[in-house]
Amino acid sequence: MRYLLRTFLIFFLPVFSYGVVFTSADGQFSIDMPGGWAQAKNIPDDTALSIYKGTSKIEFKYQSDCDKESCLEQKINEDLVAVKAKKMKVLGNSYTGEDVKKVDFATGEPLFYISFSASRTDFSAGYFLINSKAYSVLAQNITYAEADLFFSFISPKANLDKKAYSTYSLPQVEQADLLASMKTFKGPSNTTVKDLPLAEEPVKKPEAPSFADKTKKILKDNKDFSFVSKNMPPFIRQMGRLFDVVILFFIIYFAVFFGSIVIKIFLGGKEPALTVNPASAYPVKFQRLYGTPSLIYKARDNQGNTFLSFTTRWGSAFSFAGIIFIAAAVFFMCVMSFNETFNIIKMHQFHFTTAYSIASLIAIIGMFIFALGVVISLVSLREFTLYNKIGKKSVYVLQKGYGIKKEVYSIYYAHTKDTLTLERRKFYPKRMWKLYDSRGELLASIEEASVIKAVLRKIFGHMWGILRTSYKVDGVLSSSGFIKNHNTVFNAFTANIDKPQAIDTLDMLTAALVINIRDRDSWHPSIN
Repeated sequence: MRYLLRTFLIFFLPVFSYGVVFTSADGQFSIDMPGGWAQAKNIPDDTALSIYKGTSKIEFKYQSDCDKESCLEQKINEDLVAVKAKKMKVLGNSYTGEDVKKVDFATGEPLFYISFSASRTDFSAGYFLINSKAYSVLAQNITYAEADLFFSFISPKANLDKKAYSTYSLPQVEQADLLASMKTFKGPSNTTVKDLPLAEEPVKKPEAPSFADKTKKILKDNKDFSFVSKNMPPFIRQMGRLFDVVILFFIIYFAVFFGSIVIKIFLGGKEPALTVNPASAYPVKFQRLYGTPSLIYKARDNQGNTFLSFTTRWGSAFSFAGIIFIAAAVFFMCVMSFNETFNIIKMHQFHFTTAYSIASLIAIIGMFIFALGVVISLVSLREFTLYNKIGKKSVYVLQKGYGIKKEVYSIYYAHTKDTLTLERRKFYPKRMWKLYDSRGELLASIEEASVIKAVLRKIFGHMWGILRTSYKVDGVLSSSGFIKNHNTVFNAFTANIDKPQAIDTLDMLTAALVINIRDRDSWHPSIN
């Protein structure tokens, strides 16, 4: 009995399985589906065909606003970007694997579609052309593999136009034997062709365009080039040419920055030439020690007394880290935009969108870190500490509150209990400081030496030491001196005064340290 049932199923089951052909309302295409599918009745006017099986459904609609392949491709790419944007928002900006698939009909016209899932339901949606008419298709609750199979069942209506493209109506290639007729051909001298030598004509290869020609063509084709591309985030696209201006500024900045290295090779810094009195504590030499984000300076007077200053600067460290994040993100965006324009490395639109999203996230993180550093710098009062050569705290420097027009620092000497006051003037091109004694009498006026260097340094920084700051000093008893920077890559400077009895060496040493620690060599939060 078991064998009879198996034989019955093998031979008679195909009789009961059948397919159903559904035709669109306008008759332009049909789809051959397996058994169980039915056609929906009372469909809307904009629907060409609607079929269903249980909870599964496939619906075809007219697309009157689009009848070109490029238009359909643009629409499917926009749908893909929208789907990815929603999924990336839900999944925390993670990778999603959707991609555009393409099928070509016998008419040479395309079908573009994508497959995606939402709310535990699989979808496949796309657009296609049949006889120059555009349609959209949406398959719901159908697996990706079933969608690939069912979409391949779509058959265009045969086009009777002789000019229409069809792979089935192409002429067949016929072979003809010309050698037999050529053998009997006789020339003027009654010689056959086979007796004549056949001359081989050299094939002229087209000349390859030169590099200059290629460059001219690229520049001509992209004379309106912009770093702002269509796949960039909306806030950058809204900037327009302003984004290009910002990029141009940074290109000029880095060109000057790296060009100054070449200049620095030929213009090395040096210490000022001085006539030194062996009995005097002047001059005082300072050297920056590197290796940590904190500022560490070593000071040594002419008598061998050594001091070290330690200053933390977490605000500048955070701000500089934020600038690095932002600059890296913008540079990556520019590289991707350049590749998108010139197609150096072939990439899909989805890859560009993902890359720009990642870069935008990095830029936002950088902005947050930068803002955190600015807040720390504004809220925290500056403190400076000097240690003597045996490691004990010798001098404390504290900022006294916040002033609009000036900054005030109080200098406290641990061994003598004396105090000095150091004031810094704000909102002036040149840096100006004043040193007062404990009674409030002026000891010295310290002013930046060069206005041109001051302005250039605010824009470009110290440029490997070329634009580092130097000061002139006017003290009591008609004394004069300087705080001269050596203009080297690593910060070093010398302080001297012509009348050592006018200003105590430790006072000048402390003032010079505070000034060089407080006054950065650029307006931006660079760690130099």
